[in-house]
Amino acid sequence: RRFRHLAVDSHRIPLSPERFQLTYAGPKMVRDVQSAPDPRVSGFYPDKWQREMLDIVDRRASALIVAPTSSGKTFASFYAMKKILTHNKQSKPTTTGLLAGPLIIVYVCPTTALVSQVAASVYRRYGAVFGVLTPGVAYKTETCEVLVTLPQCLETIMLAPEREPWVARVKYVIYDEVHSLDGEDGGPWERLLAAFPAPFLALSATVGNPHAFHSWLQQARQRTAKLGTPNFDQE
Repeated sequence: RRFRHLAVDSHRIPLSPERFQLTYAGPKMVRDVQSAPDPRVSGFYPDKWQREMLDIVDRRASALIVAPTSSGKTFASFYAMKKILTHNKQSKPTTTGLLAGPLIIVYVCPTTALVSQVAASVYRRYGAVFGVLTPGVAYKTETCEVLVTLPQCLETIMLAPEREPWVARVKYVIYDEVHSLDGEDGGPWERLLAAFPAPFLALSATVGNPHAFHSWLQQARQRTAKLGTPNFDQE
C-alpha cells in the first residue's frame, strides 16, 4: 500500500483541473464565438464580435470595445487605419485649399511610452505613414496619415481655430485605454470623447461598468452627431 501511494504521488499533477485545462488544453476546448471567414481578413477567421467591429468601421460609426488584454481589440483599429491609408493611396489628396493633404486617423494613447510603442507598430505594418505629437516631440504632424498622440495634445489642436482645416481631415480617432478618463488627467479624455468631430473606437480592458459608460458616450455625442460627418470619398 505504501509503494502504491508513492506511485500515485509521483504521477500527481501539481495543478488544479481548471489551471491544467487553461495551460495545456486550450486548443482542444470548444470556443463558441462563431468564428468564420471574412473577405476583409486574412490569416485567421475573426470571431463574430470582431466582424461586427469591422462592420462599424465600414459604416464610419463609433463603438466602445471592452475586452480582455490580447483578445483582439486593436484588430479593428488597424482595420480603420488600413481603410484610411487605402483611400489616400487610391484617391490623390488635394494640394490646395483649406482641406489640402491626406485624410488622417488619430491614435490617442495615455502615456508617451505607449505613443512610442504604437508608432513602432504602425511603422512595422504600414511604413513611414505616421506622425507623433507629444509635449516633447512633434514629428510629421502636418503631413502624416496616422497621428499617434496624447489626449492633451489632441485637445490643444481641437481648440485652436487655425487648426480647424487639419481637424476636418481627421476621419477616425482611436482612444486606447479609454478607462484613463477616470484618472487624475481624465479631463482631456472626457472633452475629446464629447466634442471631437469624428467617429471613434474607444478601447479598454478594465471599464468597470461598460453599459453606464456606453450610455454616457451616447449622451455626450448627441451634439457632435448633429454636425454630421462626411464619407471617406468627400473632401
